[in-house]
Amino acid sequence: MRFCPDLLLTSLALSLCGLMQAGTVPEARAADNLTPAQEFVTTSPIIADGVLYIASFCRPEHAGHLRAIDITGSTPLQLWDAAEQMPKPGTGASPGSLTSSDPPQTIDPDNQYRTLFTNLATRGVEHLQPVAPSAALALQTALGATTAGEAQALINSIRGRTSTSAELVDGSGDAFPLLWGISRSTPAVAGRSFLAENASERIQVVYVGAEDGMLHAFYAGSWDTLSGSYNQSHPVAGQELWAYLPGSLLPCFKYQPFDDSSDEIAVHVDGAPTLGDFFLDWNGDGRRQWRTLLVGTGSTPNLGRSAIFALDVTDPYQPMILWEQFLPGANLGMTRGAVIGDPDDGLPSPAIFLTTSYANKTDQGGTIDPVNGEYGLQACAIDLLTGNLRWQWQSRYDGPAADINTTPAQPALMDVDGNGSTEYLIFGDMAGRLWAIDAATGAALGGVPVYTVAGGATQPIGAGVATHGRLAIFGTGGAEHADEDETYAIYAVEILPTGGQLLWTHILDPGEKVWNTPAIDQFGRVYFAASADYQPEEWKDQTTSTGRLVILDKTGQQQTSTSTDSAVPGKVQIGPDLAVAVSLSGQVYQFGSAQRTVDPDEQTAGSVRLFSWRVR
Repeated sequence: MRFCPDLLLTSLALSLCGLMQAGTVPEARAADNLTPAQEFVTTSPIIADGVLYIASFCRPEHAGHLRAIDITGSTPLQLWDAAEQMPKPGTGASPGSLTSSDPPQTIDPDNQYRTLFTNLATRGVEHLQPVAPSAALALQTALGATTAGEAQALINSIRGRTSTSAELVDGSGDAFPLLWGISRSTPAVAGRSFLAENASERIQVVYVGAEDGMLHAFYAGSWDTLSGSYNQSHPVAGQELWAYLPGSLLPCFKYQPFDDSSDEIAVHVDGAPTLGDFFLDWNGDGRRQWRTLLVGTGSTPNLGRSAIFALDVTDPYQPMILWEQFLPGANLGMTRGAVIGDPDDGLPSPAIFLTTSYANKTDQGGTIDPVNGEYGLQACAIDLLTGNLRWQWQSRYDGPAADINTTPAQPALMDVDGNGSTEYLIFGDMAGRLWAIDAATGAALGGVPVYTVAGGATQPIGAGVATHGRLAIFGTGGAEHADEDETYAIYAVEILPTGGQLLWTHILDPGEKVWNTPAIDQFGRVYFAASADYQPEEWKDQTTSTGRLVILDKTGQQQTSTSTDSAVPGKVQIGPDLAVAVSLSGQVYQFGSAQRTVDPDEQTAGSVRLFSWRVR
């Protein structure tokens, strides 16, 4: 599909300034009993093949939703909600290869019962292990259960049965919800590939992490060669194909609040999955092949640690584990997810890059010192194929930031010369510092931050950084501890061989914060959301939050601004002739019209209305 930014920006500018007709389209609704009043959207929307995917969660319930909405017509049409399509938990009463088997031994979107996997290592070889009552003995030690009965009861709880115990391993019924909240993991969509083996007509799958401690894979349609599109309205679209429980985190599942939604989440797959096609010797047979690999992260908040895993999803009906582990390296704390890049380091496979908080305070020599030490920021590179640590970088905070241990945002990749390799890893920190780390060596450019915002720790860079050539765009204020009355801004910094050079600053209204990565179009124009009176963990007090959607030109001058009904924690997504943002309350702001295909010869200039509608 071709993207015409000039047409889109002209349309956006007019609609946002009130110079074009604004319309409101009918709501796309889910079933009333699956839509609790306190439902929130804090992840970014995803647009793929004319479908908008929106993830959400509910408080105080742990209920989650993943909605697929067709936005190609004049009225948005909800295709499915994964919460309504979840297979049954089952009790393991009738295992087999049929779609009616409990549990099924093969993956099929028509399966009536869930297919869950985890990762176990046998004789040093990792493999996918079904999570089913029949596997209680195999999983007992990893789950930390004292008896096989306890293990079986815990497995049934994980699968979605209520009130299980060693005496009543099957529990008393099916839990609601079966899909837990999706609060930090932005979905990723994978369909057919012309690179990966036997994937030219591959099914479309939506991958996302949730508060139940699982990475979910949802069936989103099969490829129809006659129509040249996906059958996204298939009756079982939205069905959970399978879910993956990180094996490293299995001992923590016994603390998961299965029967008490008021308790803190013990295991959370909170990193946005990242995936792509890679040409490598994935199985050690000496032959390089194109494979579709997925990297995800999960955390244990009580321990303050994160795990990372790599799956081969070339065939989503036969996922394979490459490796999994707690984050390698020293004193690595929690991460919000990883990115994959290809540094010019001469190694045969790409690298996974991520940033983390500190697991523990340290002194100046790096020794753990909980009393007099300081927290800080870390980054590391991990080999995509093996999971081995390539390099680790760290910088301690000092002064006002020394006691702050907020988990940083995902880093950004910078390709300064457009040759396809990653030269720098770009990210900010809680002390208002912008870093450019050499992707091949892990050394900070110049040995110091490339730029520090005036005000330092009073201007934390809590959100991700957008890159465009040598340009880094970021906002300040997006951290829980940031002062609600402070004035924050958007910054544009050029990364030069000698360091960073500030190009412009755009001051926000007092109290407005930037909670997610800005978006940049090919002409350098910047899209972002600014929100006020929003705190990520204080859900009962979010009704007073406000937001704005803003577009700046490449010099930082405001082109357009429109108010939203509440804060916008997620990113503004740009598509062909389209931009979409979703507020905390689930209000969708759709600028322009989505199309499955765009013929360049048929593009014409014209008015584009601003649609505002709610997903429930």
